[in-house]
Order: sequence, then structure tokens, then C-alpha cells
Amino acid sequence: MERAKLYSCLGFESYLEPVGLFYPGPSIAQSAFQRVSASNSIDSWSLCGITHTTSSAAAMDAIAAWITSPVQPWDAVICTSTAVKKNVEVVLQAEVDSFESGWVYQDSPSSTASHTPGNPHERLFLHP
Repeated sequence: MERAKLYSCLGFESYLEPVGLFYPGPSIAQSAFQRVSASNSIDSWSLCGITHTTSSAAAMDAIAAWITSPVQPWDAVICTSTAVKKNVEVVLQAEVDSFESGWVYQDSPSSTASHTPGNPHERLFLHP
């Protein structure tokens, strides 16, 4: 059996050899962009992440980022429970729905933004 090889996150150019790259979290979108940048290809290696929870804003943002990144069908994120898997599906569908409905993300508050006061992690969306 071949032993696992360790690679630095600084030199993605050296990742042209591995069959799969494990990232210890759900944030595989950035690695997907780096894969394309380092190899000029979307299929140089597979990405695999893992998520134990989706309750934090950071985890939900990482999952939503899969929709607009070059994550491929052969890339994967391990969901450690059926509850996590279901919430991942909900987050992904909400992101797809937001694009299909024409809602636009805005970084700063606006008088026309849909917003719940007191929630610093809420995204603000404007309808066109």
C-alpha cells in the first residue's frame, strides 16, 4: 500500500501528481480555484473536504461558495451525519435560488436591503 504524501499549501504546482487532496474542512472552493491556477486545468486532482457542522456562518459561506467556484462533480465533502448532509443541501439550494431569483449580494447595509437588526452574520440582499 502506498503511503500518503504531505504537501505544503504554498506550492500548488507540486500537486500535479496526487490523485486526491484532502482539506480538513468544507472550504474546498478556494482549493478548486488554486487547482485551476496552478495547473490550468479543472481535473488535475480531486478535492475532498469534511464538515462536522454547518451551524457557523463561516461553514455556510464555505459551502455556498461551491456554487460559484470550479468545484467538480468528482470533488467531495464528507458529511458526518444525515443532519449535516441535509443542511448542506439546504444551503446549496438557497445559493442556487438566490442566483436564479436575481437577488444581488451587497456588502454594506442599505435602506432598501432586506435585513434583520442585531444579526452581524446575515447577508444583505437587494432585489433588482
